[in-house]
Amino acid sequence: MSQKTLLDPLPRQLTELPEERWPVYRGNNKPIRVLVSKKFMVQVFAERGGYCRLSVNRVKRKAGGKWKDGITWDELQQIKKECGFG
Repeated sequence: MSQKTLLDPLPRQLTELPEERWPVYRGNNKPIRVLVSKKFMVQVFAERGGYCRLSVNRVKRKAGGKWKDGITWDELQQIKKECGFG
């Protein structure tokens, strides 16, 4: 699935994506939830011991396809709240 299909249209706040709109995952490291907004994509992974790990990326990418850096502490705290972990 292309990035445009995955992320279009983009909501203002983090919104859970249905599984059919998730990126393609290889192997057995598949998230249990994927949320997206105009600025961020959050992937929630189940870890051993009942923990969850969040992978947070900006939706924008740099030349070459790598994720754009620079998520502030305040943005990260807001993201965690919107995902239900704040």
